Amino acid sequence: MASIQPYTYLPFGAGPRNCIAMRFALQTVKLCVLHTIKNVQLVRTEQTKIPLEFRSGYGMLAAKGMKVGVRKRE
Repeated sequence: MASIQPYTYLPFGAGPRNCIAMRFALQTVKLCVLHTIKNVQLVRTEQTKIPLEFRSGYGMLAAKGMKVGVRKRE
């Protein structure tokens, strides 16, 4: 992480001349995520280890990863 230069990734710019469509773009991404969650269901596959083992971190993380499938909601 020390090699990353500050301010090298500014997708919408910064300061008074930042992107005027930033709020619109972020709202569009949120709507796409909600639409996806509404229309698909995450299901376990044969490769999913039961029971799941978790490790500590910034959230609930599966210790060895987790394989899931996607199925259209009915």
